[in-house]
Amino acid sequence: MMKKLIAVLTMLAVCVSSSAYAAVGDVAGKVVYTDISAYINHYPIPAYAYDGGMVVVAEDLQNYGFDVAYDDVSRSLAIVPNREKSIVGMGTVYKNGGRANMRFADALYSDINVYFNGTWINSCAINGYTMVKLEDLASDYAGTSFTWDNNTRSAKLWIDWAPITEYSQLTDTSCFAGGSGYSAAYIKSILGEPESVGKESLQGADGMYVQNWNYPSKGMKFVMARASKNKKQVSASLTISAPSVFTAYAGIGIGSTRNEVLSRCGNSINYEDSRITYNDDYVIGSIYGGTIIKFNHDTVCEIFIGAAAE
Repeated sequence: MMKKLIAVLTMLAVCVSSSAYAAVGDVAGKVVYTDISAYINHYPIPAYAYDGGMVVVAEDLQNYGFDVAYDDVSRSLAIVPNREKSIVGMGTVYKNGGRANMRFADALYSDINVYFNGTWINSCAINGYTMVKLEDLASDYAGTSFTWDNNTRSAKLWIDWAPITEYSQLTDTSCFAGGSGYSAAYIKSILGEPESVGKESLQGADGMYVQNWNYPSKGMKFVMARASKNKKQVSASLTISAPSVFTAYAGIGIGSTRNEVLSRCGNSINYEDSRITYNDDYVIGSIYGGTIIKFNHDTVCEIFIGAAAE
């Protein structure tokens, strides 16, 4: 018994000693994408996986029935339920199943203390924002509770003073990973009407009628095609660029690193069609029908899915 006690005390001393040397801004861990969806009263909220739980941006909670106030003097952030507030949500929220376990950001040590309804809760900093665990916002006194739904792989926070909206499964960011064959109706169901369209023209190489559908604010551009004017259009190719959140082969998206691409796609890279030098493209499949990943300083800046050559 005494040996076990000594071992436990030793472990605690190591933990205290290691944390004592952690400085503000040091990396505490890695926040990653996940295939788990997060909701507050069934309103979706952007969330990521960290330290065994689902973390959300504390400042986002202002849209979900809470007041969030920062005090620079005390270096503290207060999250307080506001029963007079309505839930407005964050607009369109997607699930990141295709990017599961890929790095979203480093979690950093912070000297800002976060309090939920007056009680201190754990937190970390990323990209200038404060992240808190969704489950740490559950409190009988505050009128909130947390549940996990294994059937839908979703984490849910409930607040008893606000209405509950109808549950809706989130669209995954990998929903256009194939690039071609998507109907006009399907594309519009996710992205809405194109922000601009090009003139439909006859393509001499294959006799297809083609037209550009542009979504610049979403970083998406489709080439729509059909064999004749009385046929329905389907996508022939897709170009993904910033600020798109959508992903392609193996969950690769804008902002992915070259190392992530090599780790996830290394065995599928066509080295004959690729120019494997600094800042050059990687081709998955072939230039006659595949995925071309372009880099800017080892970061993915553009993805083309389709036939780049006839």
